[in-house]
Amino acid sequence: MPRQNALPKYVQKVRKKERTYLYFRFGDGTRAPLPTDASCPDFHRRYAELLAQRQSGRAEPSEGTVGALIKAYLLTPQYRKLAKQTQWHHRRLLDELAPIRPFPVAEIRRRHIRELRDTLSNRPRTADIFLQVARRLFALAVSDEAIDINPAVGIESLGGGGHYRAWTEPEAEIFEAACREGRVPTWALTAYLLGRYTSQRRGDILRLNWAAYDGRTIRLRQSKTGTPLVIPAHERLKAHLDGLPRTGLLICLSPTGKAWDPRNFTRELREALDKLGMRGVSFHGLRHMAASALADAGASERQIMSVTGHSSPDSVSRYVRAASQERMAAIAIGKLPKSK
Repeated sequence: MPRQNALPKYVQKVRKKERTYLYFRFGDGTRAPLPTDASCPDFHRRYAELLAQRQSGRAEPSEGTVGALIKAYLLTPQYRKLAKQTQWHHRRLLDELAPIRPFPVAEIRRRHIRELRDTLSNRPRTADIFLQVARRLFALAVSDEAIDINPAVGIESLGGGGHYRAWTEPEAEIFEAACREGRVPTWALTAYLLGRYTSQRRGDILRLNWAAYDGRTIRLRQSKTGTPLVIPAHERLKAHLDGLPRTGLLICLSPTGKAWDPRNFTRELREALDKLGMRGVSFHGLRHMAASALADAGASERQIMSVTGHSSPDSVSRYVRAASQERMAAIAIGKLPKSK
């Protein structure tokens, strides 16, 4: 006897934070989103459509369609070199393109991508990452000369990266003062300096071992993209690292002397920041702070990318634009007549 409130066959429930989402899973592991209310008519209508596709073997996508483009993208070196977790996340976001999979790529317009993005508006950061993945996907079609214009380019962000905003200098000063006064543990200062002066993500910082540091540079391979980097150690970072005892293989160790579980690291750092009244910042914000500082210093997009490891100038252009705007505004205001 089926369980009460059991979901139909092939329907998967996914819990994300405080929300629950429903997906239809195909035999090849791909998924298509369903209405979240399994009792509504729209759910049953969409479920019937997807079930018919699965029972018919879900025929290979027709040449020139979005479905065929997705299949081709999943075979590209750009996708395959991504970390496994990132690949999984990309596939889940590509599932959001299910409504337009059967249509020719040449018929997809910006409004279609915007409408799909808007279905994720209750999760702004996910919506913004969806746009990034869609841009990569349709960039392949542009590269293959199937289309001239990428329909995912030029769509405004929903601002989902707001909780990852860059640290301000006053916030950095508050944090560093607390470190000097012993109100913040040394492990937090180590991670902070590495984040601020290498612009790397949390996972790569926590995996750094002492063999990666030769006293002058830090060598690493980004787990998300596989990009190898050699980053000169800033004098402040170098002074700190040179003064640390090398009690283990890793540079950033937990208070127990073991490798950090990333979730525990985030929780512990969050508690330390909250005690300082710094509730608007996160560790990832140091990556943005570093990129902004490089742009403010006059570094070009390519130079910033050589540190951050971004693969596209689009990802760092906002830092350069912001820095240029501030410099140009200062020059412009300076041209005004002085008040008497």
